[in-house]
Amino acid sequence: MASDQCSLEAFKEGKPTRAKKREQVYNLIKSAPYGISDYEAAKLLGWPINCVIPRRQELEAAGRLRRVVGHRNEMGRHVNIFYAK
Repeated sequence: MASDQCSLEAFKEGKPTRAKKREQVYNLIKSAPYGISDYEAAKLLGWPINCVIPRRQELEAAGRLRRVVGHRNEMGRHVNIFYAK
């Protein structure tokens, strides 16, 4: 999936679909007692990472998430972990 395809799909689908996807991301994060990274969320939702990050950013901007610098992923990089407030 092209990097701009998710944005194009979201634009075509309109706000109700973005809101639904945003809630799917929020519910997944809320259900993770030890938090979750963007990459883990993408894997569990079966979505490309570039479809998860914008929805998570919207939730973070709305004050619904807390960010913590977390563990190293399988590639040895530090990843941010997100928790629902």
